[in-house]
Amino acid sequence: MSPSDFVGNYFAKPVSGGTPRQLGTRVWSGYASKGTQVVWNANLVPGTAGVPGTADLFVADMASANRPTLLATRAGASFYLSSDKTKVFYTSNAAAAGVYLVTLP
Repeated sequence: MSPSDFVGNYFAKPVSGGTPRQLGTRVWSGYASKGTQVVWNANLVPGTAGVPGTADLFVADMASANRPTLLATRAGASFYLSSDKTKVFYTSNAAAAGVYLVTLP
């Protein structure tokens, strides 16, 4: 973890065991979602005074060897899962600024 901006590498592994799998770098946060999925943001670009940081938002199924799926680029650094863990809420200050709701694959 970088002590200057509190980001680091993100590893996950199935509860059943196995070798941890690195999913991202410069990660701000990550959460378990539905089933065997995890959602996280990577490639954090720190914000400046009054402007929040941005990061790319990903999802991966830990029961699969498939590559992670990119959900959004330059999303706000904070994101939230719905209570049933099937959707992700995030913001964007990019060209299509707004609040977004994405259903997880």
